[in-house]
Amino acid sequence: RALAAGPPLERTVVLNINGAEEQGLLGAEGFLQHDWAGDVTVFVDLESAGPGGKAALFQVGPGAAWLARAYARPAPYPHGTVIGQDIFQSGAIPSSSDFAVYRDAGLVGLDVPFYEDGWSYHTTRDRSWNVDPGSVQHMGANAPALVRELASTSRPEAALGGGPPSVYYDL
Repeated sequence: RALAAGPPLERTVVLNINGAEEQGLLGAEGFLQHDWAGDVTVFVDLESAGPGGKAALFQVGPGAAWLARAYARPAPYPHGTVIGQDIFQSGAIPSSSDFAVYRDAGLVGLDVPFYEDGWSYHTTRDRSWNVDPGSVQHMGANAPALVRELASTSRPEAALGGGPPSVYYDL
């Protein structure tokens, strides 16, 4: 609704709501088998590694620093730090997300999860009733602005990859 209410977009937006992440990232793998997957140039992975906090830009790319700028430009409440990306790419976190599936398939994108109170992740407190409404509002304000930015502006950079890693943080 938020995207349809504004001016027309230059590109088609595919909303992929999938599951089976905890069973081996099967939802993301399944999407890559769909015909539409071949038309994807940029993805945005909205995640949760805890039920609260601001939605943070955790990972960008690979080799697509322009995506960090594309996030910061329209997001009304940008929040992120490259530390999340560094930790994930170091192997210190022994889990993964749909971001890795799409990245490994050659796509570029962004990983934006909630992360606070991660101690409750995959416990009996990992339920929708425990998700902070303010966290949902934060993601709900930033995500449509980001998608509109990515779908409304010519992005020849989307075809580029292999550049230097992104460095980003908020103040």
